[in-house]
Amino acid sequence: MKKLPLFLMLIIFTCHANGQSKYDVVLNYFIDTTALYVEVKEAIQKCENLNGYKDIKIIPIYFFNDFSKHSKQDYLDGTFLRNLSPLYYQKSKLFQKPGIRHVDSCNSKSWLVSVDEFLLLDNRGSFIAKVEPGLFGVYPCLPNSDSVLYISPKSFLTDLISTHDFDFVFRTSRFSHLYKEPTVYFGVKKHEESISVIIHTIYGCKVFSIEDIINYHWEDFQNQLTLLKYEVNEELKNSFKNKMCNISYKLCVPFY
Repeated sequence: MKKLPLFLMLIIFTCHANGQSKYDVVLNYFIDTTALYVEVKEAIQKCENLNGYKDIKIIPIYFFNDFSKHSKQDYLDGTFLRNLSPLYYQKSKLFQKPGIRHVDSCNSKSWLVSVDEFLLLDNRGSFIAKVEPGLFGVYPCLPNSDSVLYISPKSFLTDLISTHDFDFVFRTSRFSHLYKEPTVYFGVKKHEESISVIIHTIYGCKVFSIEDIINYHWEDFQNQLTLLKYEVNEELKNSFKNKMCNISYKLCVPFY
């Protein structure tokens, strides 16, 4: 009889996994977005620099470990989205624990999914700050002066996410995430059942369909898209510098 509850839970979990679209990442990994947003909103309220803003939009950039080896078809049909490993932690202990927590755990409500960062937009859609996970520290943009225009490369990412209307954006442990180095993100549209690859540099962003990446950059993709990231960075750098040639500006690179 003791085995019956476990058997029933296995059936429920299997039905859930099979019944939900693999593109609905939030639902498939039981991500408690409400708990995350509560923490971010509390951090915003404590930040004096953001007191003048109303209706702040929160864009979470998620982080997953990816330990599986995927085929071309896994990416093309979105199957790889079912084989990722979220990180969870308890805020009070700031303890990182890899893997998916047990949803039946008595302490499950105290666990939060680990997010790479939260990006904040004002009611005009302009990037105004980012929030780091863990301690939920807020880092507002530097205000522009009369002589210098301060530009955060994060604004390029938020503009692109808003333009393409992605439902879910994440990066994986396979790709580097260092200052000044281009970073690879995945953007998911669950209703269209589509996946895009986003290359983010300090000079801008460029988006590719997963089909283009797999069909034309497969070998490079196995090497963290090193070649494509370099090409995109050079292309956007030249375009950016031509655009800003008569403007006094400063890129907030440490903020990148």
